Amino acid sequence: MHSSHAAPEPPRAKQYDVVRLADGVHAFVWRNPLENPIESNALFIINERDVVVVDTGIFAETGRLMAAEVKKLTSLPVRYVVNTHWHDDHHGGNSAYRDLWPDAEVIAHRDTRIDIIERTYAARSKSIAGMTESFNKYQRWLATGKDDDGKALTDDRRVRVAEIVAFFRADLPKFNALREAPPTITFADKLVLQRGTRTIELRWLGLGNTRGDVVVYLPNERIVATGDLLVLPIPFAFGSYYEEWAITLAKLDQLDADILLPGHGPIQRDRNALRAVQALLTALVREVKAAVAAGATLDETRKRVTLAEWKEKFAGDDKAKQTAFSSFVLQAAIERLWRQARGEVDPPPKHETQALARRYKHNAARSRASACVFELADSGSTRTHIQPSSSSLPVTRDSSECPRINRLQANAQTMPRMIAHSSESVTVAIPVTSNGIR
Repeated sequence: MHSSHAAPEPPRAKQYDVVRLADGVHAFVWRNPLENPIESNALFIINERDVVVVDTGIFAETGRLMAAEVKKLTSLPVRYVVNTHWHDDHHGGNSAYRDLWPDAEVIAHRDTRIDIIERTYAARSKSIAGMTESFNKYQRWLATGKDDDGKALTDDRRVRVAEIVAFFRADLPKFNALREAPPTITFADKLVLQRGTRTIELRWLGLGNTRGDVVVYLPNERIVATGDLLVLPIPFAFGSYYEEWAITLAKLDQLDADILLPGHGPIQRDRNALRAVQALLTALVREVKAAVAAGATLDETRKRVTLAEWKEKFAGDDKAKQTAFSSFVLQAAIERLWRQARGEVDPPPKHETQALARRYKHNAARSRASACVFELADSGSTRTHIQPSSSSLPVTRDSSECPRINRLQANAQTMPRMIAHSSESVTVAIPVTSNGIR
C-alpha cells in the first residue's frame, strides 16, 4: 500500500496578462501557452458604443474570466464575439458572453459553424465519458500503487499519474458544465464590422490550420489576430491543410500590420515567427512529398521525416517543447500529409458518419467562387436590411451574388477538448481533438 503518499495538489490558476495594443484594443494572453488546459488568447476591441471580442477560451469559466477583464476596461456591452475556428479552446466560453450580454452575436466562417456543431458538440458526451473513465482508472492506480497490468508504479510514474488525476479532478466539472453557443452569423470570404470610426475586417485567407480559419484585422491600428494560423511556441498541425497553410501564411504576411496576436503564445511585433512557421510547413510538405514520390510507406515516411533541424529551432533543449513538437507537428501531420500527397480522401473522424466526413472535405473552389463582403454597421439609411428574428441589425450586401448570411441556430451538444494522458511520458497534459492529440 502507498497510503503514505500525499494527495496531489490541485492545479494552480493559470497566469495571464491583459496588454494594451492600441487605443481601445487589448490582448488577453496566457503566460504559458503550453499550460494545462491549453486555451486560446483573446482580443478585446472597445469601440464607441460596444465591444468586439475575439475567441473565448475552452470553458464557460474562462469566458467569465475574460469578460471580467473586459468589464474592468469599459462599461460598454459586448456586441459581437468572433470565433477564429472550430477548435473548442476558442469557443468554449461563448455561452458566458451570451449569458452576460444576451444580444451578443457570435460570428465565424460558415465552415467553422458546421465544424463546431458536427465535430465538437456532437462528440461531447462520448468525450466526457472517456475522460471520466480515465480519471477513475488513474485514481485506482494511485490507490493500489499498480497499473492495470499489475505493474508497480515507479516514483516518477506515480508523480505523472498524480498530475493527471489532479487535472481531471479540477477540470472535469468544467467540461460537464459546457453549454452550446454556436455562431449566429457566418460568412464566406470577408466581413467588415464598421463600429463607429473603427474598421474591423474578418478575413478568410485560405485553407490552413483548419478549413475555416479567420483572421481579425484592424487596418487603422495595424493589428491582426491570427487565430491558430500562427501559434507559438509550437504550431498545432492537427487535421490541417499543410501545403495551402503555407500559402495562406504568405497572404497573412502581406497584411499591413505591425502587431500580430497569435492564437496561442506571446504577442509578435515582427514577422520572424510567422515566417518560421511558414518555412517549417514548406519543409514538412517537401519532405513528405519526396518520401511519397520515392514510394515510401507510411511507416517509412514517419522514420524518414524527422524535421530534426526544425525541432531544434522551435524547441531547443526544452523537454516540454520537444515533446510538443513531436506531438503537435510530427505525429499530428505526417500521416494526414502522406495521404494528401497520395491523393487519398481524408479518413473521417471516428465519431462522424461517412456523410459528415464527405462534408468535412473542403471544396475550396466553391468557397473561392462565392467571394463576398458584408458590412455590419451601427446604422445607415441606405443599407439593405435583413431582419432575422434575433436582431434588427442592418446588413449591407455589397455583391448581388452574395448568399444570405446564415443565422441558423444550432441544437446540439458541446464537446470538450480531451486531455492526452499517457502515464508513460507526460510532460504537459495536452488537449486533443477528434483527430488526435492537441
